[in-house]
Amino acid sequence: MKSNNIWVVSLKLMLMSFFATIVSFMLNCLIVTIASQNFFASDAVGTRIIMQVVGILVELIFIYGVLWECGHNDQMRVNLGQKNYSMFRGVLIGLITAIPYYLMAIAMMLMTFDVIPDITGLMRVLSSQFWGIYTFLLPVATSAGAVENPGFAQSIATPAQAIAAVFVPTFIPLLSYLPYLMGRKGIAIGERLMYSKKKK
Repeated sequence: MKSNNIWVVSLKLMLMSFFATIVSFMLNCLIVTIASQNFFASDAVGTRIIMQVVGILVELIFIYGVLWECGHNDQMRVNLGQKNYSMFRGVLIGLITAIPYYLMAIAMMLMTFDVIPDITGLMRVLSSQFWGIYTFLLPVATSAGAVENPGFAQSIATPAQAIAAVFVPTFIPLLSYLPYLMGRKGIAIGERLMYSKKKK
């Protein structure tokens, strides 16, 4: 039975979340290319929503395996009397995993208050799985409805918008709860799908 040290699991999850960021960035670029429109434009709401839904799905796919295994191992330890039941352990692991994203969001808020230089472009690249919602919350300066190099354009978010953006990474601990719980219950999506196909 593998060790389920919360920090070790969180580091594994951070790595998987980093891969999710890379994949989300590539998919976002593909979506924008296919949509053939500036995703900061007022009529690009559908494109932003698609980007965000895809980003959330990619994040969930990448963190699912680590959290499912953690939940499964925790349940085995509970059954053996080696561990007490903790309903929100998956959420706690997700919170630790989200620390880098929270730090970036806080930096973005400080940028809005002119405490540090603009990091809008860096934030969008390093938090690509939240690109859609950040586009809503953190608008950029436009000229005649167009944006040059939109991925790195300067944010014109209000302090209230920037403060709201700090809570966006909370998606990660919320997403973390489901696969951890499924691991505790022994519900494996892959096995269920394979079993259903064989049964048919």
